[in-house]
Order: sequence, then C-alpha cells, then structure tokens
Amino acid sequence: MAQLGYDINDTSLNITEPSGIGNVACTAVLDFRHSDGSNQLGNMTASGVPYADYTDYIAVNKPSTVPVSDFSTVIDPNRWQPLTYFNGVKVVTPVFVGAQWYKVTPFAMTSNDEFSPFVSRFGPALFGSSTYLQQAEELIALSAGLTDMQKMIAEYWANGPHSELPPGHWDLFAQFVSARDQHTVDDDAKMFFALTNAISDAGIAAWDAKREFDSVRPVTAIPYLFQGEQIRTWGGPGKGTVTMDGSQWIPYQPISQGRSQLHHFRNTFPGTAPSAPQARQFWRFGLGVRGSEAALRSCQEARQSSQASRQRSL
Repeated sequence: MAQLGYDINDTSLNITEPSGIGNVACTAVLDFRHSDGSNQLGNMTASGVPYADYTDYIAVNKPSTVPVSDFSTVIDPNRWQPLTYFNGVKVVTPVFVGAQWYKVTPFAMTSNDEFSPFVSRFGPALFGSSTYLQQAEELIALSAGLTDMQKMIAEYWANGPHSELPPGHWDLFAQFVSARDQHTVDDDAKMFFALTNAISDAGIAAWDAKREFDSVRPVTAIPYLFQGEQIRTWGGPGKGTVTMDGSQWIPYQPISQGRSQLHHFRNTFPGTAPSAPQARQFWRFGLGVRGSEAALRSCQEARQSSQASRQRSL
C-alpha cells in the first residue's frame, strides 16, 4: 500500500472518505471473524494458540511412521490416522488440522452443516467393500503410471509449505483474470468478494464432512490392504515404477499435514471457485471435458492392468 502511495497509518473512520469506508468495512469484518468459531485469536482454548482445536478431537488410530508398516496402530481402517515423519527440519506428528473448522460461521450457507444431510447419503467406501478395494487399486495403478506432466501438476497443486495454499491458488488465478480482462476496481471488488467467500464456505462444508466421517487416507488404507502382496507402483524419489510389498506404499506427494480424506479440499475448492457469481470466467482455466474423459480412460486402463498383475501374483 505504501508503494502505491497510500498512508498505511490512516485509521480514519470517516465514511465520507474512501479510506474511512475501507477502514470501517475492514473493522466490521475483522470483529465478526474474531468470534466466528475458528478460534482465530486463540481465546477459546487455555493454550491461547490461534486456531487451536477446542472440540477435543481424538484420533481413533494411533500415530504411525510413513510408510505405515506397524499395522497394530490401525485400530479402524475406516478412520483417519496421525502420521509421524521428518518434515525437513525435525520429526513431527501433526494433529488433525482445523478440527474445529466445521463450527465456523459461514457467509452464504444457511448453517455450517447445511450439506450434511446430502453428504451423509453417500459417505466414503467402508473397509471390506468392493468399492474400498477398487479405489485403492485405482490409486496404485495411477501411481504406477504417473507421467512427468502429471507429477508436475501434482507438485503445483501441493498447496504449501513452499507455495500458495488452496485459496491462494484461486486468488492468483483471479489476479490473472483481472489483468487479462482489464478489470476496474469495482470489477475486482465483486470478483474477489464472491470468490473468497465461496471458498470460505466450501472449506467449512468440506471440514464438516471430514469431521463427520473422519475417513482414512490412502497412505493408511493401501498398505493395510496390500501388506504381503506384490504391487507395481511408484517407488519413491528417483526410483520410478517398481514392484514392492504393498506395505511399503507411499503417495507421490510428501505427507505435509493432518486431515481426514473425505471430502478433500483440493477437490472442493476447484469445484467451488469457478461457480461463484462474478467469478464464472475461471471456468476458462478448466481441464475440459476431453481432458477429463482421457484421465478417466487412463485410470480405467491402469486399474485393469493392476488387477491382472495382482491376479498373476496370487
């Protein structure tokens, strides 16, 4: 703001002046969000840590290293499991990130659990079902067939710790749209208002489902399912596709944070942002129908190959 010639120390609340209107609006939003259930100020917990969980969430499964090879830690293969790993600096065991986020006050949704009745009709596949096994086989097959382009796409959408988080990616796209279409200040105010509030509500809905289902991640489910079996999959950095015991399976993306699988925020935000009013031009960034169909065909072919290979190994 200072580089643009604005006085960063201007705290005027005079609503007859542009800066005063901005300060009043900003103060109102901050005051509201300081008590919206996110625990932004840390005043809802004794620790005083901002955004700390106050719902007393406790994981059913015990923490495990990566890959998950000690299966005594998996008490329930349907539930989320904390993971212990080296984050580049030290060994950490992250807690469930944002465990309280399902209690945050939404902007447009009628309540933070508005979509719960709908989501509850489906839910994640459960251990022992054919769908649970099928989705694991599909992920193994996709892992085995990762192309360099797919790896780069995955790394771009890694969402931190060294890049933007999910909402930040969509705001970057919005900046591009603004410059491309030569937006006015009014255009940007409407677009970013709609975009960021839509993403905020999407996050609340996603975390409501995460807390309702507390569902397992592939990093737990796949080793648990395929322990003692030989599978073809990505073998780790610099190793490419290898044959390994299923208990050693790890995802391509490094484990970075703790949260349950369903519904994944990386799917939720891209599904929300292009649909927000005043932000529909984002759809021009979409993969497109042909790209989606090709990805689906690739997944189906890889899964069939994986199943055939698995049958031969048995």
